Amino acid sequence: MTTPTSLETLFLQLVNDARANAGAKPLTFDGELLDSSDAHSAWMDQTDTFSHTGVNGSTPGDRMTAAGYGWQAYGENIAYVSGGMTEATVRQLHTNLMNSPGHYANIINGNFEEIGIGLKEGTINGYKVVFVTQNFGTPNAIERAEPNDVDATTPPTTEPTTPTPSPTISGTDGNDVLYGTAGDDAMYGGLGNDTYYVNQAGDKAYESAGQGTDTVISSITYSLYGQVVEHLTLTGSSAINGTGNSLNNTLLGNAAANTLRGEDANDVLNGNGGRDVLIGGAGNDTFLFDSTTEANGDTVSDFVHGSDRISLSGIDANTRVSGDQAFAFIGAQGFHKVAGELRAYQSGGNTYVAGDVNGDGYADFAIKALGAHSFAKADFVL
Repeated sequence: MTTPTSLETLFLQLVNDARANAGAKPLTFDGELLDSSDAHSAWMDQTDTFSHTGVNGSTPGDRMTAAGYGWQAYGENIAYVSGGMTEATVRQLHTNLMNSPGHYANIINGNFEEIGIGLKEGTINGYKVVFVTQNFGTPNAIERAEPNDVDATTPPTTEPTTPTPSPTISGTDGNDVLYGTAGDDAMYGGLGNDTYYVNQAGDKAYESAGQGTDTVISSITYSLYGQVVEHLTLTGSSAINGTGNSLNNTLLGNAAANTLRGEDANDVLNGNGGRDVLIGGAGNDTFLFDSTTEANGDTVSDFVHGSDRISLSGIDANTRVSGDQAFAFIGAQGFHKVAGELRAYQSGGNTYVAGDVNGDGYADFAIKALGAHSFAKADFVL
């Protein structure tokens, strides 16, 4: 018989609590749905892919059928959060799914009767994460005739990672500052604009929508994925990286070379010192540079004309006079030994945005935009 793990059983309890609140009947585990969900979570980990389209281009229904499940209706939820396999991680996965309208609709769908839940600790894009696949099913007549294939009373025989309780750090309804400890911490800021200091990949900031604008300050490579947190600031002098989530994020690098990845929504990326790589992702993104030193040598990987902008408003374009001057964009022309000129030119298959702030006719900084671009004044905040 197929046996769910203790954390998968906890996940089912959370799902059924949500269904009860919505007036839907509880779901029961099905062994074949457990198999299909386990297999898809493992496939996403092995292939570094996050998608409902699985092995050999299969759909969720294809995978359930291949596992031997006879369905007349089905649904699938998938998600991942950064960190290790703990109860806190499972609860965060459930919270994220509940906050997503499409996933929530599957969870409370009164037509579904059975479920498989597959949890898998793995990696994606180099980050340690926990994947979950939830396969929902309404059995057909043949499937209904099959005997129960899940042992619901035998304790789990395997566990991907032995669950260990995470230290819990809680804030108030005000603007709190919460500090992670030497272990993996579960930090709950609550209402207000909260700040979280993290130093372990397993540290998590637990927030809900509408609880303020929150910031994670991290001394390690860190991802906001799966957390309702808007801002991420990297500290220290090590070459670490930061990733946003589906919210409008502000990502700030440190003094070293960072890779900042905005993901979805409208993000602001500022690498600060070092030769940084900035990846906006989807949405209308702003690549922000505050000084010639910060701008020099940075790379913008995915600039999209008409939606993204390069902001140079924090740089004094003319150091020969007092005040904060704006750049004058001169297209692909060469510099004219006039302070404050900004030009864009192509070289080696890429495009460079360069500025002359002292009028000597030489670039004081150059930002690389991958690929061939025809920049216009509208692409900049000058």
